[in-house]
Amino acid sequence: MSRYFGALICLAVFAVPLSAQTGGAIFTQTYSFSDVDDQWWASKLADDFSPDLSGDVQCVVLWVVYQVPQPASIFLSITEDNGDLDPNTATLVTSGISPATHVNTGDWYGGDVIQTTCILPGAAAISSGKTYWLEVTLPYPSFWLAQQPLVFGSTLWGYANGQFWSTQELIEKDYDTFFELYMPLALENNSWGSIKASF
Repeated sequence: MSRYFGALICLAVFAVPLSAQTGGAIFTQTYSFSDVDDQWWASKLADDFSPDLSGDVQCVVLWVVYQVPQPASIFLSITEDNGDLDPNTATLVTSGISPATHVNTGDWYGGDVIQTTCILPGAAAISSGKTYWLEVTLPYPSFWLAQQPLVFGSTLWGYANGQFWSTQELIEKDYDTFFELYMPLALENNSWGSIKASF
């Protein structure tokens, strides 16, 4: 089931409604167990995205299969593509250790499929119409779930021997992962009214 470089990571929605913790979705490649075709692992994995609207990304939701204890934090990066759909040449937007919470989906794909929700150390500004890469560093061995055909842009890439390699280069197949990106939760007008009334 798994291959060299291959493994399983999933991006999904937190069991407690995300709207309770975050603002609106800025990009979704939503998890569906029926769409899972494979699993991939590398020291770092990258999948591209183009946000549906401009804004700040604060929350990243992943679907992962862990073969080790679930980590308290995950190192994430967002980079901006320079036009060649290659994460090796992308420009860093933000990176850092992100606290992670985990919920078992009840699905099994070589292990429990876990919804992992990460909060970036600081909100990252991204713009609609541009292409970016989400780079995820998982503890070994942990797997990102993959689907075919491509949902958006370039195939999944994995990091080895000092650079990223695409699944197309490795096995002549194109894969996408599952993940969702959310903006910070904004205070609504009635919240401001409640705050003012308390003084």
